[in-house]
Amino acid sequence: MSDVPRLGRYRAVVCDVDGVLHVGGDPLPGAAAWIETVRASDAELLLVTNASWEREVTLARLAAAGIVVPGELVVTSGEAVVDELARLTIRRVAVMGAGSVTEALADSDIVVVAPGELLADPSRSALVLGVAADRRVALRWLGRLVEAGVPVLSTNRDMVYAGSAGPEVGTGTLIGELERLVPGLAVRACGKPFAPMARIVLSRLGGDGPILVVGDNPDVDVAFARRLGADSLLVLTGAADDAGESHPTFVVDDLERALEMMVGDP
Repeated sequence: MSDVPRLGRYRAVVCDVDGVLHVGGDPLPGAAAWIETVRASDAELLLVTNASWEREVTLARLAAAGIVVPGELVVTSGEAVVDELARLTIRRVAVMGAGSVTEALADSDIVVVAPGELLADPSRSALVLGVAADRRVALRWLGRLVEAGVPVLSTNRDMVYAGSAGPEVGTGTLIGELERLVPGLAVRACGKPFAPMARIVLSRLGGDGPILVVGDNPDVDVAFARRLGADSLLVLTGAADDAGESHPTFVVDDLERALEMMVGDP
């Protein structure tokens, strides 16, 4: 760790939110100071979250943790889903349990309909699932939609995420169960660490130069850094208490330690 590069080395910092900056609005050590330091540096900052809830919920929880940032710095998994829907030329979509998707759709030309209406034009339709999707309702429709050729997308495939009482079951658990129960179902995930979110982040950042991805989930954030060709900083305050076999560039107990390592005198 003695050779950790300083923050100024990076042209951009891509930082996760839940489990890194706060847990349920409760601040995590060093998080507010870390964000202030990044924003005061020459590095561009993006807060990139797989959470299925709306941007305003993310901003409110950040504010409760003492972190106030402009809304345009937050990139949600809902935006990644809508970007992928546009790439697939989808015109109608039904959404189950993913508020950030509904929010992002409001700025698009894609029409939100009930699941049954997707069957009228399956080639231009899609179903989107989020962590709050009702399993019974999803199962009621998935067989028919898959048989008709309607693609199914999800905000993410995270198996766990940082909750107030510790790691909680994520969207990936529901998706895996549904794929086992519904023949032919293959859900296309759009948030970190998958290509749709990578396209958005790289488009927003532009330019050349090293990027640092900060996160709490080795399977998501470290993998996302690898997809971006970036360095990764794993923080052990959320979904994981060790790096496992993910091999992040750096591992720290919290952002307070990261700040000491990456901003202090060489």
